[in-house]
Amino acid sequence: MLKFYNEKKRLKSTAHQIYGSIVTQARAPLFYAAWGIPDSVEGRFEMIVVHMALVMRRLKDGDEKAFALSRLIAERFVEDMDDSLREMGVGDLAVPKKMRKAGEAFNGRLRAYADALDGGDTIGLCAVLSRNIAEGADHENGFDAAALADYMQRSADVLAKLPMKDIGAGDVRFADPGDGGGGGTVNIPGEAGK
Repeated sequence: MLKFYNEKKRLKSTAHQIYGSIVTQARAPLFYAAWGIPDSVEGRFEMIVVHMALVMRRLKDGDEKAFALSRLIAERFVEDMDDSLREMGVGDLAVPKKMRKAGEAFNGRLRAYADALDGGDTIGLCAVLSRNIAEGADHENGFDAAALADYMQRSADVLAKLPMKDIGAGDVRFADPGDGGGGGTVNIPGEAGK
């Protein structure tokens, strides 16, 4: 019984660490300054979802521990969204409605991004990204869906090369957004417990 509890506690800690890495990477200034992604609550939500989709897609190839880890990362995402809404002053009665809407958006995006990446469909991925992100984009600079799609494909390749045991230990990596295709990676230490 104690072994089960310790394993669950370790997995939860790892999920928090990975989620911290996702949020840190999603805040990379280049996404907002160079690619026209809106530096707003909505834009940051979209970038967290992009990175969540990449990690969840990789974890689906794992065993039952990877599945459990994926579920715990998703739970941490939901907790973070709930906390954020409350910090922004959304009332208790409105939070469930907004969370339901965010959950539907999250699930739809996960499927759409995974389908495009699995099929190697760069044009389709650009279209989905444009549909999801361009609405609030910085239209003076334009939203660079092609740059983000390229980054996502490179990040999917980086994650695919990471052994599942490393990911299970909290080590997730993404492509360097400033690399433009040279294959560099960014390893962001997680914010465990946040």
